[in-house]
This record gives sequence, C-alpha cells and structure tokens, in this order.
Amino acid sequence: AIPITELCAASAAKEPDAAFTPTLLPINGDIYWGGYHISTRVFPYIGESFPKEMDTKWFDYDRIVETPVLRYRQEGDYLVLEEMGNRQKLKSFFINEKVPAKERNRIPLLATGKEILWIYPLRMSASAKVGDTTKRILEVRWENNG
Repeated sequence: AIPITELCAASAAKEPDAAFTPTLLPINGDIYWGGYHISTRVFPYIGESFPKEMDTKWFDYDRIVETPVLRYRQEGDYLVLEEMGNRQKLKSFFINEKVPAKERNRIPLLATGKEILWIYPLRMSASAKVGDTTKRILEVRWENNG
C-alpha cells in the first residue's frame, strides 16, 4: 500500500486559485482542470465487475441526482461511508486518514452539493456505488496533465 502522505502529495494540484473554480463535470466528454485531464462516459451496466484502480472509478449514474462538480473542499462537505447512509465530515476523514493539513485544500474532489462522490485518489462515496439495481455506469478517469 502507498502511504497516505505520498498519495496526497502526488494528487494535490497547485494551490487552488481562480483557474480551478468549481466546474461541472462533462458527461460523455473530457475536461482539463486543476492539472488533470478528466474523461467520462456513461454506458449500460450488464453485470460486469470493475478492477480496483486509483485513477478510474465507476458510479451508479442513476443514483447521482445532480451533475457532479470538480472542486476543492468547502465547509460542510461530507462523505457517505457505507450503503446504510452513514456520513462522515470530510474534515474528520482527512484527520482520521492522517492527510497533512497543508494538503487538504489541494486535494481534488468530485461532488454533488456538499456530498463528496470521490476524494481523488483516496476514497469513493458509497452513495453511488455500483450494485444489483444499477442500470447505467458513469466512468470517471483522471490523468495527471503534467
């Protein structure tokens, strides 16, 4: 396993500024944001399993109620930890995972409102996890842009 400090340092973009304001995630498209190339596609789910990858995640598209936004942390952000719906404040997650305080504002997030779908590359929310009732998949792939 890669130490959390190395993951954070590798994933943290430049200090957030006006160039990295919250941006709607294009569905079935590509965007360059925060030093990353992010691509998405939606496709029918036919029961396949997906590999565990740090840079690509698969979500139940029909469980995402708003268009996801690429952004950095904000007051009140939370993560759904399991399918039962238990939540954890993002700040508490960072503390528990020993993410250095100086890195926390620089870790990219995929969010809908205050709910974090993906703390890139650390953790995915359980709220849009692929399951037995999934009909459509949203694939999100991050690539470091240099």
